[in-house]
Amino acid sequence: MLFNSVFAGKLPFAQIVAFTFHIGGFLAVFITLWVMGNSTKPSASEVFFTFTDGGGWGNLGLSCLVGSLTPIFSLSKSF
Repeated sequence: MLFNSVFAGKLPFAQIVAFTFHIGGFLAVFITLWVMGNSTKPSASEVFFTFTDGGGWGNLGLSCLVGSLTPIFSLSKSF
């Protein structure tokens, strides 16, 4: 409220600065992900049908269920 009432003349400049930072941040993240992306891409069947027990649970089904707890919990708390 103070900025909008006292520094109302500076608001367009502040918006331009904020927009510039947002575009710069987007480009920094996008370029970093693009450069660090792996050039060797796995096949679609490897992506969607290969399951691993990366957590060391000893059972593939248990590992998949434990791995899905975080997204399920996050989605259930958003409603």
